[in-house]
Amino acid sequence: MPLGAPLGVRCDEPEGVVMGRPRVLVSTIQPGPGGVNTLVEFVVGTLRKHSLEPVIAHYLPYSVSPELSVPSFRLLQRTVGSVRGSAYDGCESHAIGAWMPELEFTHYRATRHWQRLMASCEAHVSVAGNVLAATAFWQTGRPFVAWVATDWAGDRKDRVRGFSWPRKMLDRWINGPVIQRHERAMLNAGTILSLSDYTARTLGMIAGPAFRTDVLPMPVDAERFHPVPGAAVARRIGFCGRIDDPRKNIPLLLRATAILNQGGPPTTLYLIGGRPTEDLRAAVQQL
Repeated sequence: MPLGAPLGVRCDEPEGVVMGRPRVLVSTIQPGPGGVNTLVEFVVGTLRKHSLEPVIAHYLPYSVSPELSVPSFRLLQRTVGSVRGSAYDGCESHAIGAWMPELEFTHYRATRHWQRLMASCEAHVSVAGNVLAATAFWQTGRPFVAWVATDWAGDRKDRVRGFSWPRKMLDRWINGPVIQRHERAMLNAGTILSLSDYTARTLGMIAGPAFRTDVLPMPVDAERFHPVPGAAVARRIGFCGRIDDPRKNIPLLLRATAILNQGGPPTTLYLIGGRPTEDLRAAVQQL
């Protein structure tokens, strides 16, 4: 069963509360592969080491489970739903829909499902690409910690290019202006952990001079990943990540490798993760 797959049915109340063990609500994206889920795994493990009970909550995209959300054309026909399940090696998890999911700033709005979950937990943490996963905490005035990888615009700039014309207009005139105001307010309301120095600088330009952050980089399991004496191969470069994600800028790495091969001994490049796109295949052939 895939990570985070629902194990239950639609529900209105949080279940499975362990009495006497402080619960920490972790607001994040839908469980699955990728960097954000690696961060969540680290947070879950850290909380458990300190005898805390992590509870996972996330917006479940309308494209995945349309029955949980209420789009604008069904406002008078149904209500937002949620599904209780299990994720991250047995954590209680809640997949939650949204009102009018076409408006992106509603995805983590403090609906009754979020309200009940937040009330059942003693601390609140957001772990996501951007700070919007902390929306419910911010809207209800709860203290929160947000571990942020990038700004909202940077998190989606490549996806925006593929949007339809109506969606681009919705982004320009409604989603963008509202989300940018919310993003600035949340960055100044919570305790923010930036994934890198670059992220910290980018968020600081959005939040303004009062912004404060600490940098908490991507964790590495040093027992699993460690140097092996004598194993390194000279002039071999390795990349591990989603090579089909434009944000990784693999074409730049390909061009750099080609330049190295023009002026010195042969250099090899290993790309690990994802499937090569037609553009990447063409770039390799061209170089």
